[in-house]
Amino acid sequence: DEKTHCYVKCVWIHLGLYSKNTKSLRVNKIEKQFTSRGVAIPSDLKSMEGETDGSCKAIYDKTISFFNNNVADLRTAFYGTIEESNKWYAQNPDVKPKGTKISKFCKAKNREQGESNCKHACSAYYYRLVDEDFEPIHFRLLEIKGFSNEDIDECTKQTSGGQGCQRSDALYDCLKNKKSAALE
Repeated sequence: DEKTHCYVKCVWIHLGLYSKNTKSLRVNKIEKQFTSRGVAIPSDLKSMEGETDGSCKAIYDKTISFFNNNVADLRTAFYGTIEESNKWYAQNPDVKPKGTKISKFCKAKNREQGESNCKHACSAYYYRLVDEDFEPIHFRLLEIKGFSNEDIDECTKQTSGGQGCQRSDALYDCLKNKKSAALE
């Protein structure tokens, strides 16, 4: 059904593994995730290559057999169990821990500027406004507390001319101007 199709699309987007610009899955990053976790690359991974029309159904159709064929390996590769998740957080102390507020984490240790001269790289990433390449995440059914999807869409459109972390800074600033308390 449509809700399931859009849920699958949302999962790929929020994992940072679907590009709206190319309307395709980032198969190379999926492969890297498997290899980095010591999991064999599934033989059907290449079946997910290529452009889609960007619809929920098209992405679902392209990926559902991959999900079904590789459930256990996906859980291991993407830390889909509590034990694996806890192990990963223990090994990656520079990542925002579970239960820590984004604002508190990003303000500490000058994380906000990221690797560039950005103002809000950390917050924009952890609020899932942008992916790791600073590409805005356009499709969302999960709202950020205090902002409607319309607020997010409006700010995304207003900042469409920007590049890299300057765009994520502009997107964050636009939302902060709408409702600054929601980002505290």
